[in-house]
Amino acid sequence: MRSSVYLTNRAMALYQSLMFFNQKNDSSLVFLAQIDFWDFEMDSLIYCFESFEERSKAWESPGAVEKMLSKQNFVPKKKILNDFVNDKPYQKRIVWKNKKKGNDVESPYRALERCVKEWNKLVDRCQNMLVSEKFEKTAKLCGMKVNRDLSKYEKTINNKT
Repeated sequence: MRSSVYLTNRAMALYQSLMFFNQKNDSSLVFLAQIDFWDFEMDSLIYCFESFEERSKAWESPGAVEKMLSKQNFVPKKKILNDFVNDKPYQKRIVWKNKKKGNDVESPYRALERCVKEWNKLVDRCQNMLVSEKFEKTAKLCGMKVNRDLSKYEKTINNKT
């Protein structure tokens, strides 16, 4: 069993970015200014992990690929599908021929857990950098809008370990 290279690299890249932003207040402020972008990136990473099992079914057999294509209403040309199913050189390279050799791929779930932990730590750090409740009340009296609640950005994942 080996970890998915794609998921490992993607999680590591995001984790390194989060570590950078979590080092100093000025970096954390830049993160806060960009939080909607990073929130999208984090949600996208979580989705990649959550959909891994379903997506990995495409590597089980040519029939599994056909089934997934059909489920999405994609109809490849018959010749292309036949070539795919019957292409012997390709069949030798593809993962489903190597399943018996222990070449299964798994999701590196610990990498995601580490990202989520660092993410929530950074969101908490940013939350603590925002103005106090007392200032918020004063600002509202002056007609200013103040967002002090970052709880909508906190992340949770299903525990798969």
